[in-house]
Amino acid sequence: MKNTIRVASWILVATCTLLAFPPTSFAQGDDGDKSAKSDKKDKKKKDPGTLEDRVKELEGDVKDLRKKLNESDDGIFADGILTLGGGATLQFGGKLELLLIDPDEDSMPSLGPTFATEEPDAHLILQRLRLAPVARLNRHISLRGQLDFRPTDGDTVLKEAIARHDSQPLDWLKSRFQIGLDDRFIRPARRTKGYPLIGNAFWRDESMAVTWALSFGHRKGMAAARAAAEKGRQNRTRSSAGTDSFNEDFDGDDVSSVNSGAPSGPFDFLDNWGQIQVVLSVGQGYELGSNEVNFDGARFNDIVQDDRELENDLALREIGVGLGWRRSFEQYGDLGLLAFFFDDELRANSISFLQGTDMTLRNGANQPIAGYGDSGDDGSQRHGITVEYFLPASTIFENLDTRKRDGLRILFQWIRGEDGAMTREGCFLQGSYRFSFGKLVAKRYFRSFEPILRIGTLEVDTPFGRDPSLPGTWDREQIMFGGILEVTSEIFVKVEYVINDETTGGASVANNELLVQMLISLD
Repeated sequence: MKNTIRVASWILVATCTLLAFPPTSFAQGDDGDKSAKSDKKDKKKKDPGTLEDRVKELEGDVKDLRKKLNESDDGIFADGILTLGGGATLQFGGKLELLLIDPDEDSMPSLGPTFATEEPDAHLILQRLRLAPVARLNRHISLRGQLDFRPTDGDTVLKEAIARHDSQPLDWLKSRFQIGLDDRFIRPARRTKGYPLIGNAFWRDESMAVTWALSFGHRKGMAAARAAAEKGRQNRTRSSAGTDSFNEDFDGDDVSSVNSGAPSGPFDFLDNWGQIQVVLSVGQGYELGSNEVNFDGARFNDIVQDDRELENDLALREIGVGLGWRRSFEQYGDLGLLAFFFDDELRANSISFLQGTDMTLRNGANQPIAGYGDSGDDGSQRHGITVEYFLPASTIFENLDTRKRDGLRILFQWIRGEDGAMTREGCFLQGSYRFSFGKLVAKRYFRSFEPILRIGTLEVDTPFGRDPSLPGTWDREQIMFGGILEVTSEIFVKVEYVINDETTGGASVANNELLVQMLISLD
C-alpha cells in the first residue's frame, strides 16, 4: 500500500508539473503584446468624439479614481517598493501582534500541577513580528514567504515559503500551481485571532506540498469572466489572481469597475452557471501531536492536532482533492461551496503519540484502560465541506456610501478525520457584519467595526473512551463572540471572549478566556 501511494504520488507530481505550464499561457504574452499594439493603432483611428462625450468619459474616470481611493485600504499586498530588472518586483508586507490575555484562574490539582494555568493573571505579550515578502518575477511566477520572529520563546520560524505559477490561458480558465510550505487548501479566512476547534485540529499548521487548482468560469458569469480577463491584460504587472489563498474572498476577482455586460438575473443559470474549481494536492502530510485551544498554556486545553513535521519522514504520500463552486446571486449575495478529501498513512511517531501517555491511560499491568490503546492501524483520512456566504452592504443599503468588503459574512465548515482507531469530528458556524462609518476622528481614525459570533464543536471517539487525565480524548464545545475595530487602514483591535465547555469523563474545567489583540499591518 505504501509503495502504491508513493508511486501514485510521484506520477501525480510529474503530471501536475507538465500540465501547470501550458504553452498557451506563455504564448499569451506575445499575443497580448500584439493585441495591445493593434489596440493602440485602433485608438488612433477612432474619432475622439464630441466635447460632451469627452467630458462624460472624464467624469467616469474621476468616479473610478474616487472609488479606488475609498477602497485603497482593502488591498491584499503592498505596492511594489523595489523594481528589479526584467519587470520583476519585490514587495514587503507583514504585521506586528500584541496580545492581552486574561484566562480563568483554574487548575485540576487532583491530576497534578501540570494541569494548572501557567499565567493566571491578565498579561500583555508581544506575540510575533511577521515579515511577508513577495517577489513577482513576471506576471506568471511569484515567490512568497512568511517569517515569524517570536520574542516570547526566542524562536524564528519559517511559516510559509512557496513558488507559484498563475496563468489564464482562456478567459474562462485559470490555473494556479504551487510548490512549497503552505497551509492546507481547505483553510478558510477565519477573521479572528483565535482558531475554531476544528481549525486547531486540522488546518492550523502548514506542510510541504504540491498543489494545483483549476478554475472554470466566473462567479458573475461569462461576461464578467471576459471583463476580468481584459482588466488583467490591461494591468500586466500584477498577478492574474488577486489574493494569496486557494480559498479566496468573494471580492478577490472584483470587476465592478469594468463593464461586464447586462445582468442576466440572479437565478439565470444558463447565462451564469458560476465558477467551478478543482484542486489536487500531493504532500508529505502531518504528524499527530498536541496543541492548545486557548493561549494560557494549560494542559487541559490540549487537543490532538495535525502538526507540521519538516525533519522526519519527508515522503510525499498525502493526496488531497477538492471540488468547489462559487456563484453570485446579485442582490441576494454570493455563495461558495467546497468539498474535500485527504488520504494518508500514520507515521510511526503518530502511532507512538496515540499509544503514549498523552492519549492512553494504563493500569499497573501496562494494559490500556482509557484513551487510544495499542492499535497499530495506520490508516488516515480527512473529508469535509466548507460553505461561505457574503451579502454586500451595498445591496442592503443602496443609498449609503459603503466599501466593497462591508456586509454580512457567514462561514460553515464540517470535518471528519480518521486516524487508526481514533475518530475526530466537528464543525463551526461563524457570522459577522462589517460596518464602515467613514473616519470619525481627525478624518483618519475609526473606520469600521465588525461584530463576530462563532460556535463550534469537536468530538473524539477512541476505543477505550475518555478520561479526565487525557484532555485529547475530551469532547469540546466553544462559543466565541467579539469584534474587529479598524482604527486606521494599518491598525486593528480585535476583542474576543471564548466560552469553553468540555465533556471530560469526570472533573469539570473552567477555562474561558478574554483576548485583546492589537494588530499593526505592514502591508
